[in-house]
Amino acid sequence: MGHQKVRTNIGNATAKEILTVTTVVGFTVATIPQGCVSAHCTLTGADVRYYYDGSTPTTLLGHLLSQPASFDVVGENAIKNFKVVAVSGTATIVVTYELEG
Repeated sequence: MGHQKVRTNIGNATAKEILTVTTVVGFTVATIPQGCVSAHCTLTGADVRYYYDGSTPTTLLGHLLSQPASFDVVGENAIKNFKVVAVSGTATIVVTYELEG
């Protein structure tokens, strides 16, 4: 399993979204609050590959994350440049955006 730490009071949760991942997607720009410093995510349904430098992952290339897992994308540039694709099937990522707090 991915890292399983429970997060409390790390930042101020301000917005959320649910990503359905089959093909390449990123966070929805209109949903990311101004000044967002981290995105706390939970992955279920399928394994994924991702990059956070703006590169486009494929089903064979990218950081592999096996479900179920939780992970954090930290920093404005990493959040803006995050892209993910399901290795096969359909993955669901629940995202909570946080301001520094």
